[in-house]
Amino acid sequence: ISADGSTAWVTCLLSKTLVPVALQAPHTVASGLPIVGSPVDVRLDSSGGAWVLNPVSSGNVASLDVHSNKLGTGVGTGVYPNLLLAPDGRSCWVVNALSDSVQRFDVAKGSMGAPIAVAKAPDGDVLTPGGGDLLVISRGDGHLPGTLSVISTATQQVVATFPVGVNPSDLAVSSDGLTVYVVNAGSDTVTPIDLGSRAVLAAIAVGKGAGQIVAPHGGADVYVVCADAHTVVPIAIASNTALAAIAVGVGPQAYRSRDGQRIYVVGRGDQTLRSIDVSSNQVSVEVQLPGNIVGLTESLDGTQLLAVDNASHAVDFLDPATLAVKAAVSVGARPGGLVITPNGKIAYALDGSAQTLTIIDIAGQRVLGTINVSPGASDVTVASPLY
Repeated sequence: ISADGSTAWVTCLLSKTLVPVALQAPHTVASGLPIVGSPVDVRLDSSGGAWVLNPVSSGNVASLDVHSNKLGTGVGTGVYPNLLLAPDGRSCWVVNALSDSVQRFDVAKGSMGAPIAVAKAPDGDVLTPGGGDLLVISRGDGHLPGTLSVISTATQQVVATFPVGVNPSDLAVSSDGLTVYVVNAGSDTVTPIDLGSRAVLAAIAVGKGAGQIVAPHGGADVYVVCADAHTVVPIAIASNTALAAIAVGVGPQAYRSRDGQRIYVVGRGDQTLRSIDVSSNQVSVEVQLPGNIVGLTESLDGTQLLAVDNASHAVDFLDPATLAVKAAVSVGARPGGLVITPNGKIAYALDGSAQTLTIIDIAGQRVLGTINVSPGASDVTVASPLY
């Protein structure tokens, strides 16, 4: 806010502008000032100048040797990268959210491919069954309809684009591989796209605050998490219609079981955990959890749930049937992401604030060691089967 209190300056990351808003009636909004980069913060000095913070530096991707637990040399990417490792573990797809591009990282060679241009502000991505195409959603400016880009993994070229709803936030492919569902956070709808005919189907209305979608393996429905409504809404794949909403906790985040029989929903606002039976679309178990659960992963054999407790600096081991905490191990200062290796024996917990990666023996429920990672590390991923 300006020193005289007359104007608020707003940074708009997606449109890359600085917008002045009059604080006196009638509260007019002036045209945005173009900014180089993507502004995330602004400060006004006493002389009336503005200092704008832009995260314009490139990111990097480094491979971890799981036998020696040593990190390789980082390879440069675009700005603000997100990772998706192919199930075969040979390639990694990097979505550069603030560079409007996608790149393929060859894991064996340690080399990064040329940027593939996509629509503004790419965010979520998913591989189709079989890995033939990479589907990428782009948010655009957050006010107009976004875009779904289809990239051929063989040619590394965009082969199709589709309009979706406003501010798309997540996507999932149906269990039969025929339809991709895109959640539109700006319009509280879901856009189905037929991957065979390449046709955009009628949008499906869901609850307020739609943001996440999960597709259980072999399931008849996909599930949309509606944060503002505190619900999970099933969508029938056969008819593309929304079914009765399921009440869940505050600030819900959903995770699917590996056998496709359950959806686990963490209420991050009230620290609840629910298990939804997908055969009946009913909550079968509900418990109150300690701490602040920010992530949940099921072990490969389905006998344990690993919950990342950000407040207690721990990874909790839960019984999937009762959701009761059976054990816990201390990890870092504020752990976030957690992944399990393809053999199901080791879990890696990333702590970006402490700049460490904790190695956990799942069967023994114990910490094996820690690895120092780069400052600002934001994501860890491993190859895993599609399920």
